Amino acid sequence: MDNSLTNAPKSIGGFVCGLLGFILCGAPLVGLILSIVGTALCGSAKKAARQHPSQYKGNGYIIAGQVLGIIGIVCSSIMTVMTVIWGIIMGEGLFYIWDMVFGY
Repeated sequence: MDNSLTNAPKSIGGFVCGLLGFILCGAPLVGLILSIVGTALCGSAKKAARQHPSQYKGNGYIIAGQVLGIIGIVCSSIMTVMTVIWGIIMGEGLFYIWDMVFGY
C-alpha cells in the first residue's frame, strides 16, 4: 500500500458528524442535524474518491459515516415525532393541572 495516499476530503468530518448524530439521536434536533450533515459530507467525500481513486485510500470512514448518519436520521426522526406527540399529550395535561391549581 502506498503511504502517500490520504483519506478523501471531508470523510473524517462526515464520519465524526455521523457518529455524533447516531450517539445523540435521543436529542431530537441535534442528532437529526448532525446526522444530515454527516451523510452529506460523506456523500461529497464518496464523489471525490470516485473521481480520483488513485489519490485516496479506502472508503472505510465514508461508508461508516453514511451508515451511521442514515441510522441517526431515522432514529432522530422517530424521536422528534415522539417528542412532539408527547409534548401535545403532556401539554394538554399540564394545562389541566395548571387550571386545577391556579383556578384559571
